Amino acid sequence: MMHHRTTMTVTTLILCACLLLTGCSARARQRDLIRKDPMYSATWEGIEFLGAVDNDDDTLKPPPVATTRCFKTTKPAEDALQQVMATARQNGWLEKKDTRSKISRSAHKNIGSASITLIASTIAASCTRHPETNFSISLAFI
Repeated sequence: MMHHRTTMTVTTLILCACLLLTGCSARARQRDLIRKDPMYSATWEGIEFLGAVDNDDDTLKPPPVATTRCFKTTKPAEDALQQVMATARQNGWLEKKDTRSKISRSAHKNIGSASITLIASTIAASCTRHPETNFSISLAFI
C-alpha cells in the first residue's frame, strides 16, 4: 500500500513540474516574440533610448508578459507619437484609433493565436530606473 502512495506522489510531482515548465516555456516564448518584433528595437531621431524594463515573472500568478522601453524625447509629444505609430503601422501593427489621446496611442498585432498590445505614451511609470524618461513604449501580451 505504501508503494502505491509513493508512486502517486511522485506522479503528481512530475505532473506539477511539467505544468510549471510548460507555463514557464510559454512565457519565455512570448518574451522572445516581443524581443523579435521590430518595435522592440526601433529607434527614431530625437527620441533617445534609455533602457528597457521587463515585468516581474516571480509572482505566484505572474502578469502577462510585457516589456516597457524608456525614452527621452526632445520632440513635442504629438510628433513622437505620430512617428512611433507610423513605424508600428509599417511593421504590421493596427492602431486602435478610438483610444487615441494627446498623451498616448495604442495598437495591436496578432502573432499566431496570441495578441500583443503596443502603447506609446508620455507617461512612463515603469521607467523608475531612468528618471529622465518622458516617453515610453510598452509591448504586452493580452
